[in-house]
Amino acid sequence: MNKQLTTMHEELINLYQELVIDYEVLESSFDALISNASKTKSQSHNLRNKSKILIAKSKALRAMIENEKLGKSRRLAATFP
Repeated sequence: MNKQLTTMHEELINLYQELVIDYEVLESSFDALISNASKTKSQSHNLRNKSKILIAKSKALRAMIENEKLGKSRRLAATFP
């Protein structure tokens, strides 16, 4: 009976050690997940800012093209009275 209890006690110790290792792996994975989420959020914010800049540049370029077209049509209209 005593030997059986000792064996069960050793098994419980082994299971507990496995549980501790599993918990440490889980905790490490969770920390990595939080870190990656933070990086992703930062990258998303940077991409959104770059997108806003590109949209503004595109609008400015479109306005320049429209002004150029308008200028050409005015010059063309001025040549035909």
